Amino acid sequence: PYTIAVDRKQELAYFMAIDEAKFRAPVEPGCLLELNVGFVQKRARVCKFWGKASVEGKVTCEVQFTAMVADPPSQG
Repeated sequence: PYTIAVDRKQELAYFMAIDEAKFRAPVEPGCLLELNVGFVQKRARVCKFWGKASVEGKVTCEVQFTAMVADPPSQG
């Protein structure tokens, strides 16, 4: 799971679906991958996002994905 900040507290994003993934170019080990992600829609704890990955300004991947935002499990 990936940690994101929502309302100043730490929550987890659990991936549920990946839609419309388009791979534009290969990415090799050692490349600096820039990720840009934004909200599309939010319903309760389920959010839809868009994302773009690029290397040196060239888009390598575009995607829409759905994730559930939840509190981390209690430690104990």
